[in-house]
Amino acid sequence: MNLKAKLLVAFLAMSLLPLALIAWITVDHSSTALSEQAFAQLESIREIKKTLLDQFFSEWRGNMDMLIDSVVSLKNAAIDKMTIVQEMKKAQVEEYFQQGINDITTLANNTSLAKAVGDFAMVVDKEGKVDETLYEFTEKVKYQNNLAQFKESGGYDDLLLISKEGVVVYTVNRHADLGQDLAAEKNREHPLSRCFYSALESVTVQDLEPYAPDENDLRGFFAAPILKGKMFLGVVAVKFTKEPLNRIVQRRKGMGSTGETYLVGKRNDEIRYRSDQAVKTGVIGDLVVEIAAKKALSRESGVLLDMDQTDTLEIVRYDPLEIPGLQWGIMTTIAVEEAIAPKMEGETDDYFTRFTSQYGYSDLFLIHPTGMLSYSVKHKADYRTNLNTGLYADTGLGLVFRQVLNSKSFHFADFRPYPPSDNALAAFMAVPVMSDKNKVDLVVAVQIPTDVINGVMQERSGMGDTGETYLVGQDRQLLSDSMANSNRGQVAVLPTDSQSDQIRTVAVEKALAGETGKMIISDYAGKEVLSAYTPLNVWDTSWALIAEIETSEAFASVRTLTNLMIGISVVTCLFIVFVSVIVAGYIVTPVQQVALFIKNMAKGDFSRSFSGKDAERKDEIGTLATAMMNMQVRIREVVAQVKEVAQDVSTGSVELRVSAANMSKGASQQAAAVEQMSSSLQEIGAASKQNAENASYTEKIAQETSQNARESQQIVDETVKAMAEVAQKIRIIERIVGQTRLLSLNATIEASRAQEHGKAFAVVAQEVRRLSDTTQKSAEEITRLARSSLSVSERAGEMSARLVPLIQQTTNLVREIRAASDEQRSGMTQVNQGMQQLDQVTQQNVSMAQVLAATAENLTEQAHHLQNIVAFFQIETPNGRDDRDEHPDCV
Repeated sequence: MNLKAKLLVAFLAMSLLPLALIAWITVDHSSTALSEQAFAQLESIREIKKTLLDQFFSEWRGNMDMLIDSVVSLKNAAIDKMTIVQEMKKAQVEEYFQQGINDITTLANNTSLAKAVGDFAMVVDKEGKVDETLYEFTEKVKYQNNLAQFKESGGYDDLLLISKEGVVVYTVNRHADLGQDLAAEKNREHPLSRCFYSALESVTVQDLEPYAPDENDLRGFFAAPILKGKMFLGVVAVKFTKEPLNRIVQRRKGMGSTGETYLVGKRNDEIRYRSDQAVKTGVIGDLVVEIAAKKALSRESGVLLDMDQTDTLEIVRYDPLEIPGLQWGIMTTIAVEEAIAPKMEGETDDYFTRFTSQYGYSDLFLIHPTGMLSYSVKHKADYRTNLNTGLYADTGLGLVFRQVLNSKSFHFADFRPYPPSDNALAAFMAVPVMSDKNKVDLVVAVQIPTDVINGVMQERSGMGDTGETYLVGQDRQLLSDSMANSNRGQVAVLPTDSQSDQIRTVAVEKALAGETGKMIISDYAGKEVLSAYTPLNVWDTSWALIAEIETSEAFASVRTLTNLMIGISVVTCLFIVFVSVIVAGYIVTPVQQVALFIKNMAKGDFSRSFSGKDAERKDEIGTLATAMMNMQVRIREVVAQVKEVAQDVSTGSVELRVSAANMSKGASQQAAAVEQMSSSLQEIGAASKQNAENASYTEKIAQETSQNARESQQIVDETVKAMAEVAQKIRIIERIVGQTRLLSLNATIEASRAQEHGKAFAVVAQEVRRLSDTTQKSAEEITRLARSSLSVSERAGEMSARLVPLIQQTTNLVREIRAASDEQRSGMTQVNQGMQQLDQVTQQNVSMAQVLAATAENLTEQAHHLQNIVAFFQIETPNGRDDRDEHPDCV
């Protein structure tokens, strides 16, 4: 192998081998770096979405606490309102019966009534036949219709006199009961007969029963014995109907569309209605099976949530009635759906509908402890079904309801298909509403759709064309929409029971096992992907959160870099071969002419080349010529390079000096800007501190306002109680009016008996009656005024009850603002510290820039010194002249 071939091989070996090694190392390190970058980006996206989902569920849990507070407040407000209404009606019913007892007692004590029993007994024979003429005379002439007037003034249906033998000798209405022998065996179960025997010794009240002489309409009686001294002369009774009781309990002002009050009573171990219902279909005499009715007749008072006969959940207020001789109770009910889901004036949506819309829930449910789903915002197929025994008992809603009922605490049910929502995925959260006796009164549940989760998981910013994140549940089913077709289009993958639809990749299994990591795997579609996985714990449920991108996209830049390096290497190899050939020829040929210009070389003149055939000789001269030729070329190249380097160093030192000066100037400006920013941050920190102090002061004001609102509520409650007491005093006045009328009646009867001598007494009796009428009208006007004042007080109480939660909510918001201001102040303190550190670093950069400028100045001086040294050598310039414009003779 000749010298040229050897040189060519040597050049190629020294150039191509390092090039190949450098290219391999570059591609390998770049591939690793890009792969780590792709994984880091996936992990960052995964953690961001995990944090967002954790925040969503934390907010939802807080929403449930707020919802329970609202439900309890609304329920208590409804109960308070029902209690006021029931107390008023209870007092009115008891007053009605007490008034009847007082009226019959006063009438029985009238001395003329004892004579009237005897007079009317004379007009009825032993067979019950009535002498109509004598009857008319006795009633109209002898007693001037006084008994009929008493019946009308008291608002009773009839007034009856029963002889001591048990014969009905007088009735105002003259129905079929006139002349009946109540002592006869066939009449022993007659309601009036029982009333007669009960009244032999004392005043009695006979319960409402079907009464045959009045076509079996319901009638009740007040009865009292007629005595003359200790001698029993008979019984006087007044008959009452259901209408007065219905008028009292069926007043529905302020009770909404479902609220009503009704009476119940117990007789012969059966509980039946004692008034007609105004909203539902119950009427007097129908059987009652409600638990509250049993409690009221057991002398208990209270409130409970119960299902009525139509499976409607109601709030029931029950109390016993204090009526001598009767076992009655009073009940006030209102549907829970209306009581604790109120509608604001002028709006069509109730409170819960607005709540679900505001926080993005699909539906909201109120569930009775029996399992009856009594309220739903959407009223889907699950409405009014039983979650213990019904069609949807095995759904996620049924499961979470039973968990809450057993634990009496918050629970969450994982996403599952929910049939009433067209089998769409739904999760549920539920919390109990507890009573004072630590019993579950109600379970409140909300339905969570996948929309919110999809909104987080489908955000694909920074994930390229094939990147995606998705959730997988414990059943290995997708909980969020994913991408499944070959075109990477977004389609919803709903979970089923089929094993083929389950996601069982390595990443999913590791995440569900509680591991966090990253790897390259085959995804659920069989494609190779970069996968970053982690568990997502939602209370007692664990999901797999997966972030993936196809390797074809993730490593696209690696492939591009590899192809680029291959192209560059090929071009470089061709260039190296070309250069090596030229250089080898250049080195070998001039060696033969080296002897001709050794002198010039000794003088340092390397600008001349030589020619001749001596260099082609094969003897020692040729060898020497070749060696000298090579030495001349090499030295000339070194000198040329040294000059170029000296020139480059000189130029670079100047540029370096300019750059160092600019850098020093920029660093100084940066230091000034940092000082200004640090000062601004200190001012912002002071403002944040002032905001925190203002928020704290505002919070104290809100707390004082809340306390004032509570005190106002107490004052309104006291006003309502005072108005109730006024109503009671007015009823006392009404009783006095009734007694005055009775006294007037007695005076009239005695005046008629005295005939001529009693005329003056009759005039006095008439004046007393007029005074009684005037007093009655005044009492009625006062009663209307008291009722109007009571209505206003109730409305004020309602407004105060609405105001208290709003003020409390304001207090909570101010407290949150104060906490946010404290966090902001802490953050600004940390940023200020960072700016101070940056200021120190900037000052150090200024010092280093000054040192760099001094170094550049020194480098310029060394470059000039190097140029002076290499000026000794003369070499050929590109224009054919030497570098000093000299033209020595060629050798």
